[in-house]
Amino acid sequence: MTICLQVVNFGGKAVDLNVSVVGLVGGIKKSGSKKTVLTSSGPLDENSFQQPEKVVPVSSPIANARQQMGVSVSPYSLTSFDLLLEPSKHSSM
Repeated sequence: MTICLQVVNFGGKAVDLNVSVVGLVGGIKKSGSKKTVLTSSGPLDENSFQQPEKVVPVSSPIANARQQMGVSVSPYSLTSFDLLLEPSKHSSM
């Protein structure tokens, strides 16, 4: 299972956030979680026939994935944090 957190930064400066996910039975896996960022240098940028990949999502692993972690959100961006959950010892899945 995965928890997906999405954050939008409309501002022109990066924002540092503290993320805290509480109440999990099994916790968050140290590996397998990823961050996907959709951003561009300007808020009005868009894809076109001349520049079809001007605004594209970029995924990367989250090195410090855990229940409480510090993250940075780029300016003019939509960031999705996909946190992979540890299986519960009491789960029947």
